[in-house]
Formats: sequence, C-alpha cells, structure tokens
Amino acid sequence: MAKKQLNTTGIVNELEHSSFFSKPAPAPSQPSPIPSPALSTPFQEHVIPPSKPASKKASTLASIATDFIEAVRKSVKQIGKEVSFVRLTPEEKRQLKDIAYTYQRQGQRTSENEISRIGINYILQDYQAHGRTSILARVLDALNA
Repeated sequence: MAKKQLNTTGIVNELEHSSFFSKPAPAPSQPSPIPSPALSTPFQEHVIPPSKPASKKASTLASIATDFIEAVRKSVKQIGKEVSFVRLTPEEKRQLKDIAYTYQRQGQRTSENEISRIGINYILQDYQAHGRTSILARVLDALNA
C-alpha cells in the first residue's frame, strides 16, 4: 500500500498568509535595547524600564497586575460547565485559531475555549476592580455613543 503524500506546497501557502507565520523581517544592523511592544496592553503602564529604579507606586502597580493575573488564572483553572455561545466574525475566529495553533506549536497546551475564558475572566476582573473606568464600561460607552 502506498503512503499518502502531504501537499506541502498547499500547507506552506496557507501558513504564509497567517499573521503568526509571516516571514521574519531582516535583522537590524544594531539591536534596539528595548523592543517596542506590538500590541498595547492594559498592563503596559506598569512596565518599568530596567534603567530606572522602581518606585513604591510602580511596585504596588506591578503587584496589582500580578494579583489580577492570578485571579484570572484561578478562574480559568476551574472547569467550566455552563455553555455560552458567541458569534464571531471570520477574522476574530481566524485570529483565535492562529493564537491557539501558535501556542500548541510551541509546546504549550491551550484551546480556543481556554483563550476565550481568559478574555472573559479578564473583563470580569477588570470590571470588578475598576467599575465605570474598566475596559468593558469604556467600550460599552463608546459603542452606545
């Protein structure tokens, strides 16, 4: 019996168009000392450049961010039994799949469900901590403006 041959050309073509498998940019002549983040994160303001000593306020903010992440981790660690359906755009679904696939290729087990639950728990924790100034409240205000 002949072995099946993988269509490697088709696989490569498909992966080339994925946002997570784009061709790497040429290396700069001199590496930049601090890489700029590709995406802005809610915790970005808590990051302290290594050249500056940490202030008491910065240490407190970093501790809050760590506590926040731990609270989300604990929530997601619990097995979800309730079902909720979410309608996604094709682009949202593609990005979600790409993220899950990227982590799996790096040897870290995850799923679209787990990533979605992290997002939901993040919004819930942020809303509990910040109320009207939370990301949820601000986006809802912008949607209803």
